[in-house]
Amino acid sequence: MKKLITITAALALFLGFSHNANAQLKIGVSGTFALPMSDFGDLADPGFGGQLNADYFLSDNLSVGLEIGYMSYAVEVLDANFTLMPIQVNGEYHLMPGEMMDFYGGLGVGITVGDSDIDGAESTTDLGITPRIGGIYNINDQLGIDLNVRYGIKFDGDSDADIANTQYVGINLGVVYSLN
Repeated sequence: MKKLITITAALALFLGFSHNANAQLKIGVSGTFALPMSDFGDLADPGFGGQLNADYFLSDNLSVGLEIGYMSYAVEVLDANFTLMPIQVNGEYHLMPGEMMDFYGGLGVGITVGDSDIDGAESTTDLGITPRIGGIYNINDQLGIDLNVRYGIKFDGDSDADIANTQYVGINLGVVYSLN
């Protein structure tokens, strides 16, 4: 948790003190449909959730940001629910900035908290990554519709766990708003 606070504080300071005449700050919110994969997919039903994100453009093509997500999955064989909460810094490369349709690719890295409502089960916090591709349809200079697909991996630290790594494909649809 201390690392997360340090990363968040460093990002806030960087964003607060960086100055670029063409700098752009975008915030977004999206809904998520998540398909569990690998061993996790054998146990869990598709999940639903959402995320909040903020991205700061270092240049026309390159952005860095912070995102917080939440997804919930039903695990019928255990009569339980399982949740994932990724908290990540991300970087994205935009292929067509300023165009009506802007495609991008990127990577999120941070922690992912896993929890369940099974009696006696403890939540876990592990390294998580999410490579992604997507596109933003810009309705106007400030508002856009974001559609992206990401492959999330939570590297479970417990080598004795039944599931080696929790993996999912997330399909996200949301809106982004430019504050500049």
